[in-house]
Amino acid sequence: MSADARREEIMSMFRSSREELMGAIDGLTDAQMVDPSIDGWSVKDHLAHISEWDEMRYVEILRVSEGLQPAVPLFGPQEMDQFNELIISKRREWSLQQVLAELEFTRTKILEAIARCNDAALDQSNYRAVGLEGGAQHELEHALHIRNWRGSTDSKPSV
Repeated sequence: MSADARREEIMSMFRSSREELMGAIDGLTDAQMVDPSIDGWSVKDHLAHISEWDEMRYVEILRVSEGLQPAVPLFGPQEMDQFNELIISKRREWSLQQVLAELEFTRTKILEAIARCNDAALDQSNYRAVGLEGGAQHELEHALHIRNWRGSTDSKPSV
């Protein structure tokens, strides 16, 4: 596959996963967005988590494109859980509006970085924990988690 085709494939994955995520949250009220009933996280927390990983991914793409080693190490499951909790704890105080703005901003940066990166930065094997394809897949997993939560909360009788 040519570098241009690979670049378009990656960008398409990111665009599709974002459409899926936005579809998963479409129609939620602000109260639903901040309700921490998804295993202790709110929808807002999930979005903040995604934007934090996109921010790290953006910088990693820039690093790899410059011929540098990625900085974010591979984590074991327990380390990953601890890291994710740290990410969320520092962003929980943000307003829903800021989290949504960050989500848009960081995705724009990812797409810009992919559009401008060199061929080496398109190679998944040049990354550790923060790779390319994993970003879109990660977002799809969160979208599914939110949809499943919505299905369980939408079916509860209102009080």
